[in-house]
Amino acid sequence: MDRDYIYYEFTNSLCNDCLKVIPAKIVFKDNKVYILKYCSKHGEQLELLEHDIEYYKHKRDFDKAGTITQTQTEVKNGCPYDCGICPNHDQHSCINLIEVTDKCNMCCNTCYASSGKGKDKSLDKLKEMIDFAADAEGGRGEVIQISGGEPTLHENIIEIIEHARSRFQFVMLNTNGIRIAEDENFVEQLSKFKGRFEIYLQFDSFKDEVYKTIRGRNLKELKQQAINNLAKYNIPVTLVMTLERGLNDDEIGKVITYGLETSNVRGVNIQPVAYFGRKNGNIDRSNRVTLTDTINLIEEQTK
Repeated sequence: MDRDYIYYEFTNSLCNDCLKVIPAKIVFKDNKVYILKYCSKHGEQLELLEHDIEYYKHKRDFDKAGTITQTQTEVKNGCPYDCGICPNHDQHSCINLIEVTDKCNMCCNTCYASSGKGKDKSLDKLKEMIDFAADAEGGRGEVIQISGGEPTLHENIIEIIEHARSRFQFVMLNTNGIRIAEDENFVEQLSKFKGRFEIYLQFDSFKDEVYKTIRGRNLKELKQQAINNLAKYNIPVTLVMTLERGLNDDEIGKVITYGLETSNVRGVNIQPVAYFGRKNGNIDRSNRVTLTDTINLIEEQTK
């Protein structure tokens, strides 16, 4: 008997439960692309990668030579255990992300970092981390995202942004927007960074019931107030939509149209929900929203 899939290529992956590096196959099944992996302790695991086989193959046409970066760790235990960056790392960090705090004023069930209670990293340690990331890029990096937790809660967030701008060409502040909506003085402080700076704003929906499900509270009006405050001081925004099947996947076109019609919105980033952090449990990994799924929804909803 033939198997019910076509074997395409081999790779390594991580077990969903113990995070051990395990062998995996990329397979074509039912006109979709899956990763099929096996853990000696937790058994076989099948996860959907893409809805479109030809798209998956076509991505290889855009492969390029890696960009050399400064290395800091030895090759000792193999990927991903040597990461830091090791000499075998084949690409530089085009977007660096620094988590400045574990604290958050929300408790979203989709949070990959499981943020909430915690503490800030010290300003000295954060400057050291920013310098480290910039030095790995030859002294000046391209983009850095200041994240968390909720980074606007850090008592030194303005100084952190100032230092990041001195070492990177472009700085993004990842935020849920609560402080931006409620503290106009803070927004005015941020306005001094205009040029090479933007707000990377969590923006999932126009429906309170969606926010209630994903984020645990009604946020529709708060998101609009945050955008209004940023517009008042002409601070650019990218809207970041966490996409979940059957919840807000019918609003992609509306979010894109809103972004096009709103003067200070410079981009829309659509991120299919990731199944780790708090979003790891009794879920159907064979029916998640993929990139090709998202592209098709954009076409359908924006015509």
